[in-house]
Amino acid sequence: FHLMGNSMGGYYSLAFSMAHPEKINKLLLIGAPAGLNRWVPPMLRILGLKGINQLITKTVARPSIANLKMVHKKLLVADIKNLSDEYLSHGLHNGLLPGNMMGFTSMLENVLTLKGWRSELYLGDKLHSLEVPVRFIWGTQDVFEKPDTGMAKASAIADYKFAVVKDAGHCPWLDQPEECARLIISFLDDKADASHGHHSENPKISGNKIYQ
Repeated sequence: FHLMGNSMGGYYSLAFSMAHPEKINKLLLIGAPAGLNRWVPPMLRILGLKGINQLITKTVARPSIANLKMVHKKLLVADIKNLSDEYLSHGLHNGLLPGNMMGFTSMLENVLTLKGWRSELYLGDKLHSLEVPVRFIWGTQDVFEKPDTGMAKASAIADYKFAVVKDAGHCPWLDQPEECARLIISFLDDKADASHGHHSENPKISGNKIYQ
């Protein structure tokens, strides 16, 4: 089957693909996958501190439209004007579900320290071991890691392609939904390549091309 993940979902997808390559036809990673960069935004590092995170989520970080916009602006999108009122309303109700915030902060406690991503969970130096075709879709304004360094790490994978989406953040489909949909369909339809990626005439761009 095909496997696709974003952010922490990207980390889980990478880990599964490394452990069970025989089950994966193709891996799609949308936005910077967690675990490829030890640097993590300070906001999330603080929310990964047990005890302090519960105080924060019960006071200043309680679910609200204002807080949802703030998180998206700082971490997830290039322009919050791309978020519809309906999307924000769904996000607020999701945040109000029992156990939602506890599950989120518990996850952060297990993967982060105050310094960033836990070293024992780092996958950035293990990408060469991937035996499955990997396709990346990465926003130019992803705050977790920029495309240039993401591309350099991706080049260790035997069969990879890397698309960069202009004016898009960590969740690029929220900024550029049509372009991301086109890329996903294109990547699912393309044929796996046994060679070591592809390189354009521009040495800074790996994969078929840079998408803008």
